[in-house]
Amino acid sequence: MPLPGGQSGEIYILERLRKRFHSGADELIVGIGDDAALVKTGTEETLLTMDTLSEGIHFDLSYMTAYQVGFRLAVSNISDIHAMGGIPVWALLSVSISGGRIDGFLDEFLSGLDDALRRYSITLAGGDMTGSRGGITVTLALTGNRGENLARRSGARPGDRIFITGPPGEASLGHELIKRVGLPVRLETGETLDISIPFEKVEPLVRRFLLPELPPVPPGVNSMIDTSDGLMIDLWRLCRESRAGARIYEEALPLTEGMLMVSDAFGIDLMEHVFGGGEDFHLLFTGPEGMEGAFEIGEITEGESIFLVKKDESEEMIKPTGYVHFVSQ
Repeated sequence: MPLPGGQSGEIYILERLRKRFHSGADELIVGIGDDAALVKTGTEETLLTMDTLSEGIHFDLSYMTAYQVGFRLAVSNISDIHAMGGIPVWALLSVSISGGRIDGFLDEFLSGLDDALRRYSITLAGGDMTGSRGGITVTLALTGNRGENLARRSGARPGDRIFITGPPGEASLGHELIKRVGLPVRLETGETLDISIPFEKVEPLVRRFLLPELPPVPPGVNSMIDTSDGLMIDLWRLCRESRAGARIYEEALPLTEGMLMVSDAFGIDLMEHVFGGGEDFHLLFTGPEGMEGAFEIGEITEGESIFLVKKDESEEMIKPTGYVHFVSQ
């Protein structure tokens, strides 16, 4: 199966980085290509990750608040540590912003970041601030402790069941909704939207995009990844690292009433968002049948292809759709 985005996509660039910076150092346990790196630090093993949000690409302040940008920056990094089965501990922050925008952005952004870090018992230890002639760019780096069960993308084996901790596509549909409203909704202060759809039905979608809650880390998994870019592309990444295939059952995919309502109200292709919508920050993992706390949606198979078993029991090979950096969306 070709790389998503071809030779201009994120995965192609990661492959180039892997080749150039391949290291045989004993201290590097897990390197480029997983949700986080794992290194030896003395007698301990430490997880390392970093994530960046750029204005105009990852956030738009015409329909998001600075608080929400800070909260989501923290969550996107914490999710990477969780996807390795780890416990986040320390954070470093980098902010690039023009002087004229500091008063209107920084304090509220830091409040959102602080609330998210406190929720997951993480301490901000330092960082860097620079001026900018363009938009705002914020970066967070995290360190974490290895948990009892190290989870990697490469651990899936044929016969494993595939699980997800929540409905895929919620954040993507919530994003579509607030884009159409065109105004920020300050969920952090209890604000709601006056729209034709009952807000209590779609509030979980809006919250999943703006202020996502992270699920508990499941124990005893064989492989795991977070759904930051979309169900199918992240499943493809997990299968690629595990050198395996997958079969997903359409009937088993968890959908909510709110997802159906947004799809119907705006004429949106629901399954396009279920398969390709990112930023849910659910955990997608494999393990034995009957694991609790998540929805079982398929199984790992031999080969390298991913198939969708439709409700009429026909099968269709599916492409790894989802968000791909450096490629026009």
